[in-house]
Amino acid sequence: MIVSRHLHAPPLRELALRILSRIEREGAFADQLLAAAVKERGLPPQERALLRELTYGVLRWRNRLDWILARFARRPLESIDPDIRNLLRLGAYQLCWMTSVPPPKAVWESVQLARQLGHEGIVAFVNAVLRALASQRGLLSFPDRAGDLTTYFTVTLSHPAWLAERWLARYGLQPAEAMCQANNTQPPLTARVNRLRTSPAPLLASLREAGCEAEPCRYAPDGVWIQTHPPLDQLPPFLEGKLYIQDEAAMLCAYLLSPHAGDRVLDACAAPGGKATHLAELMDDCGEVVALDRSRKRLRLLEDNCQRLGLRSVRCLAGDAATGQLEGTFDRILVDAPCSGLGVIRRHPDARWRKGPDLIQAMQAVQTCILEQLAGLLKPDGILVYATCSTEPEENEGVIRPFLERHPDYRLDPAAEFLPGPARLFMQEEGWFQTRPGPEGLDGFFGARLRRIG
Repeated sequence: MIVSRHLHAPPLRELALRILSRIEREGAFADQLLAAAVKERGLPPQERALLRELTYGVLRWRNRLDWILARFARRPLESIDPDIRNLLRLGAYQLCWMTSVPPPKAVWESVQLARQLGHEGIVAFVNAVLRALASQRGLLSFPDRAGDLTTYFTVTLSHPAWLAERWLARYGLQPAEAMCQANNTQPPLTARVNRLRTSPAPLLASLREAGCEAEPCRYAPDGVWIQTHPPLDQLPPFLEGKLYIQDEAAMLCAYLLSPHAGDRVLDACAAPGGKATHLAELMDDCGEVVALDRSRKRLRLLEDNCQRLGLRSVRCLAGDAATGQLEGTFDRILVDAPCSGLGVIRRHPDARWRKGPDLIQAMQAVQTCILEQLAGLLKPDGILVYATCSTEPEENEGVIRPFLERHPDYRLDPAAEFLPGPARLFMQEEGWFQTRPGPEGLDGFFGARLRRIG
C-alpha cells in the first residue's frame, strides 16, 4: 500500500490513488470507498466532485488509458506495481480528459505522489512517461470501427473483451456501440416525486429555488432530472422527504406491479428501498409492503428512507428470499432479483472490470431459486413482477420462460397498459419490457408481469 512521507502531495489526488489501488488490490467497491472518504474527511462539494471525477474517470477509461500508457512506458504495464500503474492512469486521465488541469500541473502532482511510493527510479519513470504523453497527447489516434471490432470496443470504448463480444453477437454493432458509449458517460441524477407530500410541478419549482437545474423525466411521470445541484444533505426538498433518488427505468417497475390501496405486497430483495417506497406511495401508504432483504444494514437504510418520506405501511423483514419462510400470502409480489448488474455499470464503472461471464449463469441459478420459493405465496389472480437491472437474456427471459413452463398456474400478463404511455416504447413483442443504456438516457432494466390464474 501507499506509504505517505508527507512530501506535500496533493491530498485529493493521493486519496483518489488510494481508492484506485484498493479497488485493484482488494476488489473493494468504488462507491463505498468514495462515500466513506467523503464522510471521514468532511469534503466540501467541489472536492467531492473532483474526487469522484478522478476516481470514476480512471475506472471508466481504464483500458484506453492502459493503451495510451503502453505507448510511452518502456515496460509492460502488467509488470508494474498496482500503485504505480494507477498513479500513471491518474496522471494520464488528467492529461487527456481534464482540460481544466494544466499539463505541467498534472505531471508535477503525479511526480510528487511518485515520491511517496518509492525510490528515485520510480520518480524518474513516472516523470518520463507522463512528460512524453503530455507532449504528444494531441497526436494520439485510437482504433476505429473500420479495423478489428473487438479492439475498437476494448480500447476506444474501454470495455472488457468478453462483454464487447457478447453484446456485438447479441445486439449488433450500432446497439452495442450505443450501450458502451452510454456506459462511458456520467449518469444523470434522477429523482422520484413523493406524491404523498408534493407533485411534480411544485417539486420542480422548489428544486429550482434551491439552485438546481431540473426538468421532468421523459418516461416516468413521477420522475425529475436534476442537472446541477448542491449535495443532497443540503437540498431542502430531499431533507423534507419530497423526493427519492432513483433511476428512471427503475421507477417503471412499480407501475408495472400496479398495487392498490389496501393490498398486501411483498418486495423481495428490497433494500435500500427505492421500489418498496414507491409501491407504498402508489398505495397511498394504505395496506402493507413487506420489504424483505438479507442485509440488516441495508434494511436500516430502508427504514431511514421510510422515515424521511413519511411512510408507515412498509414493514422491514430480514431474511433470504431464496430460502426464507414468510407468513401468509400476497396480492402483489415484486421479485427485484439479484443479478449481474450489467445494466447499471455506467453508475459503477469499476464493475465492468470485476464481473465476468460466469457471473451470469450463477445469477440465473439464484434468480430461478427465488422465483420458485415465492411462487406459492401469491394469491390467485395476484400479480408477480420479475425485474432485474441486467441487459442479459439469460437472467431475464431465460428465467421467465422456463418458470412459465414449470408453472401452468402462471401466465405472462400484457404489461403495456400498466406502464406510462411514453415508456411503452420499451415493450417487447413477447410482453415484457427491456431498457438498455443508450441515447434514451436510461439504465438497463427488465420487467415481466405475471398473473397467477385463479
